[in-house]
Amino acid sequence: KNLKGGLPAVALAKAGFINFKLGNEFFLEKVKEINEQGEKYGCRPKNGKKIVIEIVSPNINKPLHIGHLRNGALGMSIANAYETAGWEVVRDEINNDRGLHIMKAVYGYLLFGQIKPVENKEWKELLNLWMKNKDNWKTPQTTKEKPDYFVGGFYVLGEKFLTENEEFVNKQLSEMLQSWEAEEKDVWKLWKTMADWVHEGIDKTYLRIGVHHDKKWYEHLLYKEGKDV
Repeated sequence: KNLKGGLPAVALAKAGFINFKLGNEFFLEKVKEINEQGEKYGCRPKNGKKIVIEIVSPNINKPLHIGHLRNGALGMSIANAYETAGWEVVRDEINNDRGLHIMKAVYGYLLFGQIKPVENKEWKELLNLWMKNKDNWKTPQTTKEKPDYFVGGFYVLGEKFLTENEEFVNKQLSEMLQSWEAEEKDVWKLWKTMADWVHEGIDKTYLRIGVHHDKKWYEHLLYKEGKDV
């Protein structure tokens, strides 16, 4: 009885569904409301409730994949809906930026990122060479690649080299991770350089697809507390 124009037709459909037909007057009234309220149409007053929604949370060793894009679209849609309904929304992201998978990209870069290749495949020797002469290693600037794709390429090469030299590479990755956890400054410098490249590339993707966050967490800042627990 509160619908303008009433219900011109109500019909019983198959499988027990009931179809309601709304009158033209109802739709005209709604169009008028939308035009008058603009972007505020449908918004509810603040209700004092708060919700945290995790959106995307990538691995910092490669670009976003189609699953991340899907979760970005879903997460932002859900967050926007809650916000419109009067909730305080925190759009949250956890960056998975430590672990063997990250070291795989770092080692792949040390091995295959050289401009003038060297024979040594020991990570410590390669890292020393990188520290002394970074100009002998490619960068996203020298290759003109999107930074996250640049790093992702070396992750793929590191994975391929692992499958061909499993015992040797696993030893290299394990040693690198232990050195990273011991906060050896040279390991951290290269890790941070590559992480910054990936963040730069992913941020460009976020801008294109309309994803943004209110709070970002980083696993490398949290793992110590997790180990203590």
